[in-house]
Amino acid sequence: MVLRPMKRVPTLDGLDLYRRIDSPRTDQAVNDPERVDAVVKELRQGVTEALATPTTVQGWRAQALFASMVVALDGCTMMTQVDLGEIFADGDPVKAPDFFLHLRDGRRILVDVKSLPKSIKDPVKFTKSEVARLRRFGELYGAEVHLALYFSSMSMWLLISIDDLSPGPGGGLRITMEKALMRNDMAAISDWTIGVEPPLELVLHPDPSSENRITEDGRAEFRVGSVEVRAGGRRVYTKEDQQIVWFLMMYGKWSQSEHLRIEGSKLVSLTWRAEPEERENLDQRFELVGSLASMYTQFFEIGTRGDAGIIGLDLPTEPGAMISLIPHDYHSDDLPLWRFRIAPRTDLPK
Repeated sequence: MVLRPMKRVPTLDGLDLYRRIDSPRTDQAVNDPERVDAVVKELRQGVTEALATPTTVQGWRAQALFASMVVALDGCTMMTQVDLGEIFADGDPVKAPDFFLHLRDGRRILVDVKSLPKSIKDPVKFTKSEVARLRRFGELYGAEVHLALYFSSMSMWLLISIDDLSPGPGGGLRITMEKALMRNDMAAISDWTIGVEPPLELVLHPDPSSENRITEDGRAEFRVGSVEVRAGGRRVYTKEDQQIVWFLMMYGKWSQSEHLRIEGSKLVSLTWRAEPEERENLDQRFELVGSLASMYTQFFEIGTRGDAGIIGLDLPTEPGAMISLIPHDYHSDDLPLWRFRIAPRTDLPK
């Protein structure tokens, strides 16, 4: 079974937003045009100010990216956004995390998404107050609280428990990058790290019946006659395997380059190649090209950025898209893949 979106009526969401912004009046009906215009004006001002604040935009995009990624990975049996609408709580103050996930292993977790600065040298810090409020919310909700740490400069996600935080100087709580990597539980939402034989190549061959000579001024026009998709020096034939190679080339971490093969004055082939800058596993056939989460993050980033900068806060996602691309039972002689499920280390001191 794959996640399916619950049907919603967008206009009703808009009506709820109207209710929360509107100021009740006794001299105007709720649908009075002047009253509606006042709400729209306030909404426009608020949205304009939010979109002009880079940190706010980055935070919202990170939340949308996380939700989109979970849906694409089919990483749970249910997900819902928590920090919407009014929340009432008795006793100590609470802070609502961003999402609730019912994982496929049966665990119930709340996830608060944190978009972090480019530097990964310093520990990730939290105030005691924020952690206490998140923890209190989790107790009342009956779910474990986790933090999804997003390092945008590396397209990297780390999923840690709030209990992994340790006291630091000044009274706050923190976690080092080293500990976060060891405690990372992205596997809980079906993230896998993928290995494949390099290089990955897309090869264009000219149509032999058409003119494809290189002119004296260095120009060449040719009509494509055939296309080859290759991995590890072997041709990949099925549509499914070719889609995987294309995705790994586009969104994996390997370097990309272009290569021309010329014989005499004729263009023989044009090749786009993706390969690691250096081989790290010379005694193995494969190299790691990236995790599903990191590659989906690249896909999301490319899809929401353009020449004008950020062009979208979210990206429509097909539920289970990553699992459809590389099914759990995937096997191919032409395109062997190595898949690693990286589990969190459990013997670290708190």
